[in-house]
Amino acid sequence: YLAHTQGMTVQRPLWMNFPDDGVAADTEYQFMLGNEVMVVPVVDQGRTSVDGYFPQGQLWYDFSSLALSVDSSAGGLTKTLDTPLESVNVFVRGGSVLPMQEAKMTTTEARTTPFTLTIALCKNNGAFGSLFFDDGVQIDLKQYLSVDYQAKDGALTATINHDSLSATVPTIGTIRISGKDLATTSKVALNGAPLDSSNWSMGSATGVLTINLGTGISIKDAFTLTWE
Repeated sequence: YLAHTQGMTVQRPLWMNFPDDGVAADTEYQFMLGNEVMVVPVVDQGRTSVDGYFPQGQLWYDFSSLALSVDSSAGGLTKTLDTPLESVNVFVRGGSVLPMQEAKMTTTEARTTPFTLTIALCKNNGAFGSLFFDDGVQIDLKQYLSVDYQAKDGALTATINHDSLSATVPTIGTIRISGKDLATTSKVALNGAPLDSSNWSMGSATGVLTINLGTGISIKDAFTLTWE
């Protein structure tokens, strides 16, 4: 959507997101997807490890587990990453909210699955992201839904920016939050109503707070989720 409306680049070299980082400017094979996701591939045949560079001022989380992988908030650093064959290193930049759906055999199937909001908090416990959703058919983008998600001070707020979409939309079924200060979480509430402890859990190994919304809430619904 941003590429269409603002000319934004989807796949980017590191220097585009980190223009003041000299090492990022010289890093050739790593790349970003938008502002939020960094891919560190192995490009040499038979290698099972790679040296990945993590730009300064960031927390980096493993894409799959959402566990904190690298803290480069004090300065950029290089880390050797074990990379078994047929695997790839993918990281989420701290400060990001990623709305994601399930993988299916076709786009038609995938777009009906519930969303998971993946939230990787920055060192100041904030994050931002957005969701664009249309009917998957039109080419003039006149009917669509646009939502902003912002996490700050133990609260996630969903704000509807634009809604001209008449098509049926999916729900948000799960919210996953990872950060440095979540271990003491004892209460989670949705729109001011406390959620039963059976609806949320804290991963002891990953430190990820996972909230199950049951039947889910529509992506068209503004809401506020809090944790403390």
